[in-house]
Parts: sequence; structure tokens; C-alpha cells
Amino acid sequence: MVDNASFYIKTGLILLANASKYFTQLGIELQVTKTDKHILNTWIRRIDSVELDIRSTVSPQLAQTLRKEISENWETLAIQNVLGMMVQMDDEQRRQVETFTENLLNTKE
Repeated sequence: MVDNASFYIKTGLILLANASKYFTQLGIELQVTKTDKHILNTWIRRIDSVELDIRSTVSPQLAQTLRKEISENWETLAIQNVLGMMVQMDDEQRRQVETFTENLLNTKE
């Protein structure tokens, strides 16, 4: 099992990275004006600066892993996708997903 500190750091960074990706996609899909694009880019830079600060305080190996697995990985949006689907489920369906996920994690150990 992942230790709590790593879990919290990774989860926080995934949420930040996804926010950055959503704002990037928003600009692409809305074909925003120059002013709006500037505002979006400012938000994206602020979000990304948190990750950069964290990466500058950890080992180079961990920084590279974080960049590869989180900030440069658009597959992190799958986490948000599953969360969105789970919100639409009833309690029993969420329990089934939780049980299935626990079984997947237990097979890794």
C-alpha cells in the first residue's frame, strides 16, 4: 500500500494537473480571444507553478517520475472520468466499484 504522504502528494498533483489540462482544452475548444487566452494562460501558469515548486523540492528521480506520470500524462483525466461516473451511481454501484478496485489493488501486492 502507498504511504499516506505519497498518496496525498500524488493525488494533489493529479488534481492540479487535470485542472491545467481542462483549462488548456477549454482554450482550444472555445477558440478564445487574445484577452481570454491570456487570462487562461495566466491561470495555467499559476497551477503549473505549484507542481514546479513541488518538483524542485524532491529528488531529481521523483521529479522526473512526477512529470512523466502526472503533468505530461493526459491519461490522468481517466481518474476524473471515473469520479464523474461514480457521482452518477447509487450507493450500491459505488460499493461494487470500490470492491472491484480493492481486488485489483490486492492482486498487485
